[in-house]
Amino acid sequence: MTEKNKYFVKIETGDVNPTPTHDGGVEYEIEGTYENKLEIESLFHEQHLAGSRAAEYHYRAPFQEKAADEEREQYDDQMINVFRKIYELGTEKTKRQIEEIGILEQQK
Repeated sequence: MTEKNKYFVKIETGDVNPTPTHDGGVEYEIEGTYENKLEIESLFHEQHLAGSRAAEYHYRAPFQEKAADEEREQYDDQMINVFRKIYELGTEKTKRQIEEIGILEQQK
């Protein structure tokens, strides 16, 4: 079985670190394998790309809101995927924190 380690996930920066940063930002503690860490980093990358596409589309076609809304929805969906994975791997404290903000309930 692959060894599980503690990681601290920071949504604002998309970082997944083995130690907390203690910089005042919100970090979610998870327990997972190195592969789980890479998976979360990949989800952050996809979320970043979706955000970039949404911004690019807005500047390319500023008055085509329906298409821009679709791009923004993809960004939101990617963020939900990030939170879903953090919740899945999270400690009890992390799960409570995510339940309190209610982000996963929006997708039910």
